[in-house]
Amino acid sequence: MKRIIVIITLIFIASATGFSQNTVIKQGLDSVVSLKDYKEVYSYDNNGNIILKVRYTWDNSTNDWKKSRKEEFIYDSNGNETMFIRYYWYNTINDWEENEKYESEYENNGNRTIFWYRWNDDGWREYQKYKVEYAYDSNGNLTMYIGYEWDNDTNDWVIFEKYELTYDNKGNKIMEVSYNCWDLTTGYRKYEKYENTYDINGNRTMRIRYFWNNDWKASYKEEYVYDNNNNQIMYIYYYWNDETNDWTPHNKSEYIFEPSYSKKDLIMTPEYENYITNMRTKSISYNWSGTEWIQRNVSTYHWSAKEIIINNK
Repeated sequence: MKRIIVIITLIFIASATGFSQNTVIKQGLDSVVSLKDYKEVYSYDNNGNIILKVRYTWDNSTNDWKKSRKEEFIYDSNGNETMFIRYYWYNTINDWEENEKYESEYENNGNRTIFWYRWNDDGWREYQKYKVEYAYDSNGNLTMYIGYEWDNDTNDWVIFEKYELTYDNKGNKIMEVSYNCWDLTTGYRKYEKYENTYDINGNRTMRIRYFWNNDWKASYKEEYVYDNNNNQIMYIYYYWNDETNDWTPHNKSEYIFEPSYSKKDLIMTPEYENYITNMRTKSISYNWSGTEWIQRNVSTYHWSAKEIIINNK
């Protein structure tokens, strides 16, 4: 059976009973503009969930932005993402065209079944379906999730991946190990591992990826630098160099922020939530030339005030 790798968004479910509502003003990330490279524009619902992401790329021939990709997100009353649709822009028809879609169903325990569809000329066709089961420790930390895919030959679920997560006594995720299962007769096989380190304030300062090849082999390393107010001011990416048997720098980014807004005051897309602590306003990216850092691009982050509904139990 052909294995399909799926990126699974973890959804944490809160009960919809016994709560009251009030509204708060938060700063929402409206767009990120990377100078003459790409631009992403975001829209949110009243609960602060991302519902639309549109990506543009820079066209040197017209000296303007052109549409590239669009993603739509739909949620249920509990805030669970139930549908994700991706479109691409086609100049030949001067319009968006569907590409793929994911629909999700949730059980009361939080387990999730995902239906993956691909667009054909005559409409949506189911391509594959997946199921994810979660396990937590007594502190509510996610410790394991197992992914299944549906096997049409056996008409049953087949395990194809497993993730195990480990935490320190402060609740920081210090290790994530993933396994794949290409053949049930061989069982799980190690695939990749991430190790994280943190400072005394709980800020992640390093993340190292390893891949399995009869032993764990280093792949890349990410370093995060913070100021005295726990604002991330720098990110550096290294790859493992087998020739020098050491880490070699590849790229880095420096960040400028507005410190009067902390993470609790912000709403943003999921990919930024793990990296933005205060309101980021600009990032400057560099590539390593072998002897020095060469500036590559500058990105600006645009925010605006939004009224968000908060559910209080």
